[in-house]
Amino acid sequence: MNVSVLKTSRRSFLKMSGIGLVTVVGGGYVAARLTDGTAKPLVPNAIYLTAASQQMLHKIFDAVLANMLPPNQQQALLITAIATLDNAISSLPPSIQKELIALLNMLTFAPTRFALAGRWSGWHSASRQDVSTWLTTLQHSSINLRRIVFITLHDLATSSFYANPKTWALIGYNGPKLHGPGPEV
Repeated sequence: MNVSVLKTSRRSFLKMSGIGLVTVVGGGYVAARLTDGTAKPLVPNAIYLTAASQQMLHKIFDAVLANMLPPNQQQALLITAIATLDNAISSLPPSIQKELIALLNMLTFAPTRFALAGRWSGWHSASRQDVSTWLTTLQHSSINLRRIVFITLHDLATSSFYANPKTWALIGYNGPKLHGPGPEV
């Protein structure tokens, strides 16, 4: 076998490997930026919610629940609501789980987030007013999909908040009145 052919092949292989490595690393960096890959998890042991979706839900829940949260308990109650949602997802039928997770992923991926939310930058930089304005725009949109996204996000926030018995006192609810053979009513 010709030695010069092996050297050329080896060089070509090394060059292509280097180009491939740079491409993979560069692609990973871009993908992380497009999907809020730098987000820190608020609920570290979450099963269904990624760090990026937790960050987004924190902003949305804060905007939806703003008037209901006592100032000294806001962060704790928001994180508890996100943990409650992550736990509740497990009880949904698999098809609904997939759809919900797909919606949350769409809202954390920059191109689809821009299409649905008009927001290219990540959720970490969104103010409560920005998110409230966006939710109002979704609510009053002439496009059914946008209204459905609003209803879904609004209902996720309120149901996750009210599902926690610790929040009942904040709204003057004393808890279930009837006790039966099954779950409390």
